[in-house]
Amino acid sequence: MSHIKNYFLNLNLFTSDADNTKKDDDHQLRSNVIATRVYLVLMILALIMVALVSWLSQRTTTVKVQHPMKDQLNYFPLDARLHIRIRQIRTLINKAIFELNIFENRSNNEHHLRYQRIATRLYIFFLVISILIITVYSSSAKHIFRETVHNPTESQYIQLQQIYPNSISCPCTSISTSYSTFITIQPYYHQICTSDFVTQRWIDYIEIHLDQFYPIFDYRVNAVTQFKLLATVCQQAKKTVVNAVETFLKMEFVESQVVSQMIFESEMNSRIESWKMTTINNFLRTIQLVQATDRGNHLMNGNFDVFFQIDNASHITTIKPMDYDNCSCDLSQSCHIPMKIYFIDIQSRNFR
Repeated sequence: MSHIKNYFLNLNLFTSDADNTKKDDDHQLRSNVIATRVYLVLMILALIMVALVSWLSQRTTTVKVQHPMKDQLNYFPLDARLHIRIRQIRTLINKAIFELNIFENRSNNEHHLRYQRIATRLYIFFLVISILIITVYSSSAKHIFRETVHNPTESQYIQLQQIYPNSISCPCTSISTSYSTFITIQPYYHQICTSDFVTQRWIDYIEIHLDQFYPIFDYRVNAVTQFKLLATVCQQAKKTVVNAVETFLKMEFVESQVVSQMIFESEMNSRIESWKMTTINNFLRTIQLVQATDRGNHLMNGNFDVFFQIDNASHITTIKPMDYDNCSCDLSQSCHIPMKIYFIDIQSRNFR
């Protein structure tokens, strides 16, 4: 008995959508069971009505009376009176539909009335078609069910995001977060900037062993200046990077909704690459500014840009720019000459 009861309680004549999730399936199943019960009740009532009408028709003697008077109707059987009333109502409905005119005006012209009735029928036809389209669309559209999960964990959010990628919404309790809370930056410098060649100990060593008899083009004469310049460049590079890192980590990541890991990583990688290029360009602009200032002010180093020509008769000293391989230091700042290491012949004091 219980088996039959459960069968009728769970009877379902309608199928569910195969693309629905488990939660949607449960809701759809309940709706289908209710629709099945309503359908069965209506079908049973219809069968009862058909059986009742058939039974009454078999027990009724048909008497045809044409154009009955109103007083005669009171003596007719109930089913005959009901049948007559239905025919009268149907006639009235047909007449009302045929003569329906929602664009009626005061004109009694039959030609105008005919076109007004045609326009009325077209209007009602298109109105019914529109209502049917809206009804079909509304019934076929998926219903949206909202469920709130308070304080979900990261794993819960990832799982829900995989199930509902287009509809999940997770507002943030704090819309801004400092980069320093989830980013760590460890800069790596060129090995020359971490070597002994930029230390003061190395520079002092070169100065101590510098011989005053070295020629001007000997590398050892200019090594001290060049290593000092290299140390300054390395220090300036480290300072620029440290300041840039501090500034970048103080920036805020602003987002009102939780974003997926893929979108977050893509956006942050793009910002980091943009920050790296900006830092490099700022450092290069500083070097270019120094070079442009030296060039614009015609600053001289006293060794390779110019030479001094002395007139012994007039004792006038003339400064003239030097030329290297058809490159004049007066016109270009890219003129260069290779340096060498010269060996001194102690006896002859010559260099080779």
